[in-house]
Amino acid sequence: MISKSLLFLIVLVSAVAIATSGVFRSSGQRKVGQESQESIKEKFKNRFPIADSSEPQLSDPQERTKRLKRSKKYNTDKVINVDPQMVESALIYNWPADFSPIPVSASNVIVVGTIAEAKAHLSEDKNSVYSEFLVMLNEVLKNDTGLSLEAGVSVTLERKGGRVRYPSGHISWFYVAGQGLPLPNAQYVLFLGTTDEERLFDILTGYQIIDGRIEPLDYSPGVVHFERYSGADATAFLKQIRVSLASSQP
Repeated sequence: MISKSLLFLIVLVSAVAIATSGVFRSSGQRKVGQESQESIKEKFKNRFPIADSSEPQLSDPQERTKRLKRSKKYNTDKVINVDPQMVESALIYNWPADFSPIPVSASNVIVVGTIAEAKAHLSEDKNSVYSEFLVMLNEVLKNDTGLSLEAGVSVTLERKGGRVRYPSGHISWFYVAGQGLPLPNAQYVLFLGTTDEERLFDILTGYQIIDGRIEPLDYSPGVVHFERYSGADATAFLKQIRVSLASSQP
């Protein structure tokens, strides 16, 4: 199954990124079952939205100010994540040991929603890239923000990672090992955190709903056991969330 291959790939790229201190380049292929590591990795890479390196400034002053504020959050002075020569670049995210694979209490918002749109943007300093996702809400399971969130409305999500296309046609790919990005037109259970901007949320983690089953968006071997829910029944998974929410009510 593609979902199982994706789970394997997240393990693969996590291990490779750790072994190479965050930056690596492709070197040949090794067969895993009937599909090569390179083929699986290519499928994973293609999930990442592409930003244009010459992305024009928005004409609307308010929208331009909003975009600049968002992009500045992803500036980095520690490492060059994307540039016209870089093929692949990765950072390691150290998941907190106490992070729950179903982070009900840690989430400000929990929703079931469908990804309607995915776009990547360069950081303000052009050294990093992040992605934004427009999600149409199908169901709101938790909302402690005070905002009006209900089925049928949309909100924007953000997460570090994406690809950048340069004038030469070269595409540089940056990702965070262990963290995936949601796919357009796919349905997810999403655990979200607030940002300093209304209706813009960070993805804490999430699970894709595929044919009534659950597949984790993220992977953290030996720390956060997202994988225990791989293939779980979606109805039972949502019931578990609702029970946790009910038990946490005063």
